[in-house]
Amino acid sequence: MPSNVKYGELLPESSKKFPNLLIGVALAVCCAGAWFYSQLWFQTIKVDPQLSEKGTDIFLSYLFVVVALERAASVYLNIYRNPGKDKIQRRIERVKDVLEDTKVKEETSLNRLQESYRKEHRIISSLPDNTTYKPLELPVDGDRYTTASWDEIRTYLKMTLEAYNFKLSEYESATKKRASRIVFLGGVVVAFLGLSILDDMLIISTEILGPGQVAVFRAIDILITGGLIGGGSQSFAKFLNASNSVLEQVQKKKS
Repeated sequence: MPSNVKYGELLPESSKKFPNLLIGVALAVCCAGAWFYSQLWFQTIKVDPQLSEKGTDIFLSYLFVVVALERAASVYLNIYRNPGKDKIQRRIERVKDVLEDTKVKEETSLNRLQESYRKEHRIISSLPDNTTYKPLELPVDGDRYTTASWDEIRTYLKMTLEAYNFKLSEYESATKKRASRIVFLGGVVVAFLGLSILDDMLIISTEILGPGQVAVFRAIDILITGGLIGGGSQSFAKFLNASNSVLEQVQKKKS
């Protein structure tokens, strides 16, 4: 990095504004909370004293919900995403087989390379998402495939194989992203329908808390519950293990 260029100048404008925006939102929430408490509209919320005893069972039951939503999302996605994945994998296996069978220079291997080049070049040229293969430099034009050399076509097929592998990883990444969104949305919906992890951990009573505070708390609880569920079973399992360690320490101190 040149010495006369500051690190901040390399960041996008949105990244520069985000810390200030975050600080502004935090200050606004603090001021609003102080006002609500001063007017006795809000009351402090206490942790359930039995949380250390029943906490493991609570979190374990939520893990089952996470796994159920995750598996459901996986099934629904596989219905319409697996055919596309299988198509890319067949292209990869086809090119691998050609490269494996044409290691030795001979007339039959050159003919097979020429035929494979024509097929793969036609497929790539017809793909609607052709930008994925933009880094692929074609060694010969499509109408000159019969005059291309053995080395040229093998080089092209190796580059095609790399492009297909990149496309497969890109496709799988997009599938995982969609699955995460579906699980998060499912978690928010389930939380909206009544599932509440904070309600299981804290003492929430309409007799103590005002209706406004309960409404705000419930809205935040829906987002937190949806976020925990949307993180997936692996992330939730880590959270469960960490929680169990803390709860065990609390129980030891009590005993």
